[in-house]
Amino acid sequence: TGLWWFTFICAAMLYLLTCQRGVSWQDSGMFQWRVVNSDLTGDLGLALAHPLYIAAGKLFVWLPWGDVPMQLNFLGGMGMAVALANLAAVLFLLTEKRWIGFIIAAIFALTHTAWWLSTIAEVYTLSLAGLSTELWLLILLLRNPRWYLLAGLAFVSGLGLAIHNLALLPLPVYGGVAILLIR
Repeated sequence: TGLWWFTFICAAMLYLLTCQRGVSWQDSGMFQWRVVNSDLTGDLGLALAHPLYIAAGKLFVWLPWGDVPMQLNFLGGMGMAVALANLAAVLFLLTEKRWIGFIIAAIFALTHTAWWLSTIAEVYTLSLAGLSTELWLLILLLRNPRWYLLAGLAFVSGLGLAIHNLALLPLPVYGGVAILLIR
C-alpha cells in the first residue's frame, strides 16, 4: 500500500541521514567485524550467532555508497524502517485511518531508543521488523483464517529465529492460535 511505502521511505531517509559513519563500539562493532570476516556462527555461543543478520550485512556491503561500517550501520535503519512501515499498516488495519498509522510510526521513529538502534549495526531492528511482520500476519490470520497465512507466520517466525532468539517469545501464542484455528 501507499502508506507502507511512504512510511518506509521517510524512515529509511531519516536513518540514512543520521546513521553513524564509522566503526561502532561493543556489540555493533563486533557485528561489523563478523560481517567483514563472513563469520556466520561466531565463537560466543548460539545466543550471539545471528546468522541471518550477518548474511544480510554481507549484502549491504555491496551498496554503491559509503564505507563498510556506514553501510552496516544503515542496515539497522532499514530494519527499523520496515518495522515502522509494518506498524503503520497494522494500525491502519485496526483503525482504518491512515493518518493514525503514520503519526504513531513517526512518533516511534523519533524516540531515542528506536532512533539510536536504527543508526548503528544492531540486530534488534531486524528482529522488530520480523516481529511486526508476524503481528500483521497474525491479525490477518485471526480475521480470515487461511492456511497460507499460518504458513507465512511460521516462515517469518523461523527467519526471526535466525536473526535473534527473541523470536522464541511469541511462539506459544502462535501455537495456541494454530491449535484453535485447526480445531
